[in-house]
Amino acid sequence: MAENYPQSRKLFSAPHKSGYYFSEDYKILCKSTPISKGALPSYLKTCNPRDISMPPKLWLGWNMGSEADFFKYLDAHSPNSICYDDDDGQRCPASFCNFSRSLRKRCGISGANEALLEVAAVRNEHGEPTLALTVGCNQFGCLPDDCITKVTEYVQKGEASWWLDIRSWHWQPGPDTDLGRRVQEGEFAVIVPQAH
Repeated sequence: MAENYPQSRKLFSAPHKSGYYFSEDYKILCKSTPISKGALPSYLKTCNPRDISMPPKLWLGWNMGSEADFFKYLDAHSPNSICYDDDDGQRCPASFCNFSRSLRKRCGISGANEALLEVAAVRNEHGEPTLALTVGCNQFGCLPDDCITKVTEYVQKGEASWWLDIRSWHWQPGPDTDLGRRVQEGEFAVIVPQAH
């Protein structure tokens, strides 16, 4: 786990003195992951769309690896979740949704909590894109601890950790701010430099 980070800087701040991000910076920032469930700093938990600067999206869950790795996991732990494409007979990614759905039933997760147990695209500690079985994120909330415990017992991959989103890996203007709206409308592309 990457929990030995400098306390004087916010995690996932732009790694350059200019305070701006470059397109490949995720490769540097991902080295700060995974972060264990209880070690996420409070400033990364607060995601208000009206804030001038929102933290990157972080997913709480288990890195399942590549699609091929995830299918190997399903072969061993949930072969009934695997579905095949009608045209070419190949395994299809809908299998991952089937697995999430079966976990919801098995663990008694229902109602609004259902949307929190999903498969998300994340970056591993090397910056590579992978899939994660997630039980929430810092922007939308997480499943209650008792549900996370049930999922943890079933998944058998240790404790859940925080992983950086594949796209929203940087601090950015809140979408409900004037700057955020202007960026969304395509007026200009900017990523807010971080205050330290």
